[in-house]
Amino acid sequence: MGSIITISATIYEHHDEILNFFINRSTNASAESFNAKIKTFRASLRGVSDMKFFLFRLSKIYARTQGFAGEPRFAPRENTTII
Repeated sequence: MGSIITISATIYEHHDEILNFFINRSTNASAESFNAKIKTFRASLRGVSDMKFFLFRLSKIYARTQGFAGEPRFAPRENTTII
């Protein structure tokens, strides 16, 4: 009986987020994916000693390289021919 009360309390606490998925079909999957990329990047450095440099590298590697759903990864210039 205790587990049913726990599940009920969880649903009650997060009902706005749960309904948001069914209304707008939006999730936090992109945020979770980005957090995983940060973790992987941090692990590849074997720890972070200089936080300012870490944030700089992170912004250069991941800034606007991943488009949102339906958005192109880059916008070509008007007079550029893509082969």
